Amino acid sequence: MYEPIDLVKYDVTSERGFLPKHDPAIYLSPAFQYWEGFAGEMPALLAAGTFGKYLRNMLVIDTCGLTDEELAPAHVRLTFLLHGYMHECQKNNLSIRVPACLGVPLTVISKRLGLPPVLSYSPYALNNWRRLDPEGPIALGNLAVLQHFLGGLDEAWFILVHIEIETHAGQAIIAAVRAQEAAAQNDLAEVARQLKIMATAQERMYKTLCRMLECCDPYIYFRRVRPYLFVPAGVVFEGVSPLDGTPQPFRGETGAQSTIAPLFDAVLGIVHEPSNLSSHLAEMRWYMPPKHRALLEKVEGREPVSRIVQVVHKLHDALMAYNECVEWLAKFRDKHYEYAASYINKQANRSSTSASSNPTDIGTGGTQFMASLRKHVDETRAAIL
Repeated sequence: MYEPIDLVKYDVTSERGFLPKHDPAIYLSPAFQYWEGFAGEMPALLAAGTFGKYLRNMLVIDTCGLTDEELAPAHVRLTFLLHGYMHECQKNNLSIRVPACLGVPLTVISKRLGLPPVLSYSPYALNNWRRLDPEGPIALGNLAVLQHFLGGLDEAWFILVHIEIETHAGQAIIAAVRAQEAAAQNDLAEVARQLKIMATAQERMYKTLCRMLECCDPYIYFRRVRPYLFVPAGVVFEGVSPLDGTPQPFRGETGAQSTIAPLFDAVLGIVHEPSNLSSHLAEMRWYMPPKHRALLEKVEGREPVSRIVQVVHKLHDALMAYNECVEWLAKFRDKHYEYAASYINKQANRSSTSASSNPTDIGTGGTQFMASLRKHVDETRAAIL
């Protein structure tokens, strides 16, 4: 029997899931608003093709005065600046040498957060939002992004759909963990109850994902949003020991850096056979916030609920609820696969964007994504009992 997991220690709540327990700070303190000025000017400068020149004149700001509460919003601003700069260098066929005025504070802040010094899912989505009505829900229609590259509804909507999904995931995460604990006590009634709560939350997550096309056009996403999410090969951070002069092999931002799906896999006992994708997903864990990664590892160290439900009668509530959870996860992955085809793969014949800066066969995290995503869907459905 396992001790109940105190999910608050892992920064997880039923109302917000893996989103921060307090809304992200909209503004930094005066000592660090200099970065906000650069981040605010970035869309216009990127459009003019002069952002790199502008950035290299940025002053070096000492990060010692940054409070713990300011780390995440500062990380959002600086990682966006980094990716805007890298993409402009790549467009102009320039070697990517990140100036010390950006690289030094970014690496210090990233180290304090336990994250890599690039744009990952945490600064791109988890900490990149505000509520229009502070008393209203964390939901589409009441959300705006704090930072973007070029701007526009399509870019914002792509991020905000992920925010609402993370919100709905809160109840599913807690129910999944409690179902696993109930299974360890052979409490089938409680397993069934928790899995039903999980399935209901998963349905809400799926319905939110289905809204992506409402305000995010595939062609605009591919042309204006996706190119900025990559980390090109050969990035050098100037003035940052031990990174100075050594090209760094960082990955780009991707939804694979969210902790939700691997946690569901662990609880439900869904097995993915060794492949390039499974190796890639293991690497993506180092792009997750440390507490989220620690929760995932703790859950993976316990028996999945499939151990107990697979031995009960096929009409038992626990088995039926388990299969419903697996099916919702498969449907979610199936929809993601559908979007990968329409938002990326099918754009190959429509795009004049450089293949090196926006490849249609490689995901932003660096995988051969179409075959990998299809494999994940099939392996998920194979877990239905």
